[in-house]
Amino acid sequence: MTYEPRPIDTSAIVLSKELSELTEFLAENTHDVWARRRLAEGWRYGPERNDANKTHPDLVRYSELVEAEKDYDRTTAMETVKVIVSRGYRIEPPAHRESVETDSSVPVSGEPTVPVPALQDIATLNLAGLFALWQARNLDGRSGSIEWYRQLAERLRELGEPLLAYDLVSEGLELWSADVRLRQLQGLALADSGAPRRANHVLRALKGEGHADEETLGMLARTYKDLWRRSERPEEKRRYLKLAYEEYAAAYGRTDGYWTGINAATMAFLRDDKGHAVALARRVQQQCEDELKKIGVDSSDRYWPLATLGEASLIQGEPDEARKWYEKAVHVAGEDYGKIASTHRQALILAEHSGIDRAVVEAWFPRPRVVVCAGHMIDQAGRPVPRFPAKLEVDVRAAVRARLQTMGPVIGYASAACGTDIIFLETVAKLGGTIHIVLPYQRDDFVRDSVDIIPGADWRERCERLLDQAEVTTVSAQRLSRGGISYEYANRVLLGLAAVLMLIVTYVDFFIMSL
Repeated sequence: MTYEPRPIDTSAIVLSKELSELTEFLAENTHDVWARRRLAEGWRYGPERNDANKTHPDLVRYSELVEAEKDYDRTTAMETVKVIVSRGYRIEPPAHRESVETDSSVPVSGEPTVPVPALQDIATLNLAGLFALWQARNLDGRSGSIEWYRQLAERLRELGEPLLAYDLVSEGLELWSADVRLRQLQGLALADSGAPRRANHVLRALKGEGHADEETLGMLARTYKDLWRRSERPEEKRRYLKLAYEEYAAAYGRTDGYWTGINAATMAFLRDDKGHAVALARRVQQQCEDELKKIGVDSSDRYWPLATLGEASLIQGEPDEARKWYEKAVHVAGEDYGKIASTHRQALILAEHSGIDRAVVEAWFPRPRVVVCAGHMIDQAGRPVPRFPAKLEVDVRAAVRARLQTMGPVIGYASAACGTDIIFLETVAKLGGTIHIVLPYQRDDFVRDSVDIIPGADWRERCERLLDQAEVTTVSAQRLSRGGISYEYANRVLLGLAAVLMLIVTYVDFFIMSL
């Protein structure tokens, strides 16, 4: 019997731009459905297909497929859409395009029950927005798509919240247990949280399943590097350093990615294989210089090539050249202190091994101090025992300014009550610092209770100006009337947010104002 396929002729069907764009999304989903079934049947990644051993080279993320393989999925998706249209059905885009992105890939077990921001908006949320998004999720863990979990976790890591990122990823893995990216993020969150052994276990499991992509191998190498830094036994340190080098080198050999290349060079340098380290560093240096030519001069994407060039210069014994690259990288980073801290740590490790004075390297990475301020409000009329009379405002302002000027660049955290809080925030802003405000409850109620309480004064207007220019975190939707619990809770959040940033920046100065 001879089989002759006779699919429906769709050559006359012309899809709209919206439906054409949808096919790429469907193509990726087609691949994921196929891959999930293969994995469930016991298949795993392998460089060649082997039916006996159940290995397949296409068991990778859609973005990692070669174009020829992607075209198979695209054709399947495109023809499916065309057949639907040819049968007289209509496919219309939703009123809000964001819903296509946020509601996709929802597990079969349930539908989202709360609005989820468009995926592209997650990267712009501050920590307060991420907390709100996390708290608003459906408690069954069905608030968004798999991509929602991935992007939210990555954004939390960027803002220095690895523990919350770990909780989020763990919830996502209950729904998509085989997702490689979520498992990678789980390993990263553990590593960021100071649990390199657990992170190493997660990433070794991924590698053991055949995932030998640059991300997995590079992250695994990072856990070995963390274990090397923590270990105090010489033999163990040598073993971890060797393993870190081998994994970075394997990743670089597979992908030619400069970030694993420079880490391989650094590990070789620390193993005193300086000839190999310098050769790797020179190769990576050329890659980064080529990369910079492709990137716009104002792009934040320039940070890592610039920082890598600094590291390559240190490996080659050129500290003056390293300083120039690092200074350019710090300028591009702006207030992204997580990036700067990572680069700073690596530079210090290399400097120590090279015999360069630590103070020299510290000067290449100027960082602001994190300052927390809490103090009294201006006295209301008739207060029996004066605490902060209005006549002292000028003196207090001068004292705050003098104290802050000794610290250099400042990131200030405070509430925004009339008196000490507003004086502090205004001073930080005038000195060119960054201000963060934590409110115990809703803005209007807070202004009524703690700001606009002095007849004829301008505290309200000053507070409103600060709130409009600061990053504001509101810790509760309602005011708790019992005692000062709302303010006590806000102060704890205030200190907690500052402490999170402190872990990234490493400088902190708690400034408590009490008159």
